[in-house]
Amino acid sequence: MLTALLERLIDHAVEHADLHRVVYGSADAKALALCAETNRRVIALLAEAIERGMAAGALRPGSAAVFARVAYHGVHGALHDMISGTAPYDKEQVVASVRDIVDRVLGR
Repeated sequence: MLTALLERLIDHAVEHADLHRVVYGSADAKALALCAETNRRVIALLAEAIERGMAAGALRPGSAAVFARVAYHGVHGALHDMISGTAPYDKEQVVASVRDIVDRVLGR
């Protein structure tokens, strides 16, 4: 479920790459504050999913709040670089890396 959620976030970012470029390329403080609030909500959803996975015994115990932030910001940074054209990888490589990291860090 966690990797599916992260993959959906990746798909959404790639599907809306033009919007990402506009927002992060020319946004004012108010727009960036709105982005930050949205990021906080997504991170909270990720942490909740991680906590449920840990409670169910499907994920290794740890700090759900910290991992959610690391996962979100890591994926966001990788996608930002990919969308802006400064990274030599594509969406499939990001997805594969996310799956691998989640499995290695939180997998049983």
